[in-house]
Amino acid sequence: MSQALLFSLLKSRHIRDVDHALAMSLQRLDPETQELVAVAVALASKAHSLGHSCLPLDRLDDLLIEASAGPAPQIPEAQAFLAVLKTSAWVVKGESLQNCVLVLDQDTIALKRYRDYENRLALNLVQRLAAGTKSISADMENFRGELFPESIESAQAVAAKRACETGFFLLTGGPGTGKTTTIGRLLQLLQYQANENASVLRIGLAAPTGKAATRLSESLRTVMGSGQLSVPVPVEQMEAKTLHRLLGSKPNSVQFRHDAGHPLPLDVLIVDEASMIDLPLVCKLLEALPLHARLILVGDPDQLPSVETGNVLRACCDAIALRSDSERHRVHLERVYRQDADSDIAVAAQTVLSGDSGRFIQGLQQGHFRGVHWQAGSGRALEKIIADEAVSHYQKIRRANSLEQALKLSSEFRVLCAARESGAGSIAINRYIANRLKKKSDADFYQGRLCLVTENTAREKLFNGDVGLCWPDEQGILRIWVETAAGLKAWHPANFPAHEDAYAITVHKSQGSEFERVLLVLPDASHRVLSRELLYTGITRAKKRIEICADQTSMMTAISRQNRRWSLLSHRLSQNGH
Repeated sequence: MSQALLFSLLKSRHIRDVDHALAMSLQRLDPETQELVAVAVALASKAHSLGHSCLPLDRLDDLLIEASAGPAPQIPEAQAFLAVLKTSAWVVKGESLQNCVLVLDQDTIALKRYRDYENRLALNLVQRLAAGTKSISADMENFRGELFPESIESAQAVAAKRACETGFFLLTGGPGTGKTTTIGRLLQLLQYQANENASVLRIGLAAPTGKAATRLSESLRTVMGSGQLSVPVPVEQMEAKTLHRLLGSKPNSVQFRHDAGHPLPLDVLIVDEASMIDLPLVCKLLEALPLHARLILVGDPDQLPSVETGNVLRACCDAIALRSDSERHRVHLERVYRQDADSDIAVAAQTVLSGDSGRFIQGLQQGHFRGVHWQAGSGRALEKIIADEAVSHYQKIRRANSLEQALKLSSEFRVLCAARESGAGSIAINRYIANRLKKKSDADFYQGRLCLVTENTAREKLFNGDVGLCWPDEQGILRIWVETAAGLKAWHPANFPAHEDAYAITVHKSQGSEFERVLLVLPDASHRVLSRELLYTGITRAKKRIEICADQTSMMTAISRQNRRWSLLSHRLSQNGH
């Protein structure tokens, strides 16, 4: 087998070493393997690393552009790949997933494992959608009117009703549109329904990250505590867990304690920040959830999709839109309730989503978006902005009078970056800020340091994305404090899992979090990470003020480029999962 094209793709960095190794393993197992088959496997592997669950053969050039900013070697047309793939023993066609590496379906290719996840998820969702709907009682309808006195026809009130009538429901909307308020009132409505039937309702609340789970729990406690509850909801049902904690992580394993053979003991599961969940995790979650249990996914489909493979929430929204009963399975909240009187952050975010870069830039230049500010900066100019906006705030944390004050300050501001690498990346900015904050006498851990957990640890019950604050306890011993869904907890530095500084984090890592103020730093326009969804997500992390540090070309490039994931999930759902 010739290796010229495969090696050229590796040399030009359009595929990774692991993609190349996977392709070369085919030749070792079968020397008769044609080069285009090996190339197809390498490209499919690379596509999965970029978040796609499949690779359309007519989008090969687009993949190469996405994979690298450099020139790509010339590759054959889709028909040439199809000709060899249809006759290869490494490739399975259609639905039967036998012992193969690659699946060819609808002129797309996918690694067998991800094709399997997508098919299993589609079959599970189709079964839930086929369960039909059941109207709520007249008494329940009256109680719904009590829960939503402002208007029983409001989108929130309609969403609560439909979520009680169907086994699978999507509640979507941007920040401040009342998703959590709706969940809080929905919990009371579900409890009322259980009381009607004289049954005990087992409700689970979950989110992808510890921060998102903590925010959901805190927000629900605020919503529930804002007035006298007509129907009390057990306190334990207002505690959200991370998905890994809910499913039961196993040390050194990608499997969970709860699966189809050991299902979750739940009747209702509400999952917040669903846009962040990757395809394999959603598949395992749904297989662990009994089919009789009601599933409600909550999130913003316009946000960045998962760091890993798939964009399940968007695919579900697209598939539901094609159904004749789509209104029963999804409500999208549009009215913004939580908007600072002196801020137009939501307006700016919607302008980004519209794709009108000219109107967005003009709005920034002319000050039309209150609370949204723009500075062009790189090199020394960027350092000055970081020093003025970030270092000064983090120094206040070091000088705080108490742990409570330090925690409050740490949640008020964050630097967000589009990427980890480059001079405008989180690694370089974290290093710059840490060097300005640390004293000569400081060890690796020092009072006021913010630490971002970078791995899931079942033993310590800490998860990728959790943020800890270094602060002494009552005995003066330095601890790392983390606000978890179960409350504030402390760890000894020696027991803290893999981590890095959290003064600057990527926009991806910031999902599920909100801050009073945000400094959003974008790299130059050549970075492929720039997209409309990234800019929208970064802007909407701020509640009162956002400072965007970027040149005009970077922002225009981001708005012109959409982060779309290639997938057949919507197709499978519309085809009854097959």
